[in-house]
Amino acid sequence: MARFCICEHITQKEVDEFYEYNLHLFSIKLHHGGVFTKFPDRMYVDGKATYVDLLDSERFLVHELDCVMSNLGYATDIIRYYHYLVPNRDLDFGISALGGDQDVISFAKFTSDHKIMNVYTEFETTNVHIYFCCPSKMSIKELSEDVEFSNNKKSY
Repeated sequence: MARFCICEHITQKEVDEFYEYNLHLFSIKLHHGGVFTKFPDRMYVDGKATYVDLLDSERFLVHELDCVMSNLGYATDIIRYYHYLVPNRDLDFGISALGGDQDVISFAKFTSDHKIMNVYTEFETTNVHIYFCCPSKMSIKELSEDVEFSNNKKSY
């Protein structure tokens, strides 16, 4: 079961004081109801911002964002895209996907040093094409025509 607190505003001082002794907890500034403009000079327009507190970096799942969005009155039966902003980066080069387990692991690494993370939502379509990129550890290599296969092993 998701555990979080939704509020309209929180100060950095409040975050620093509360999370000083709760190291695995963090907050997000959830940007919702808007859309990204296209690259370059990307912006998030026509949206609102809501703070979500008491998130646990050791138990955080994308499902919690779905619960928050439902609590904010958004329909549950539409396609949602979640993105986060890598701290100290801009919207042109710092947006990362927040859609699966590997994304959550990457996201959670930032929460120990950055207690307020910016998360953005889009519905149905996205102008941020990171969801459609190949995983970074995958490489495609063109093989020459004279490649021989023996015992399911490639020999060059």
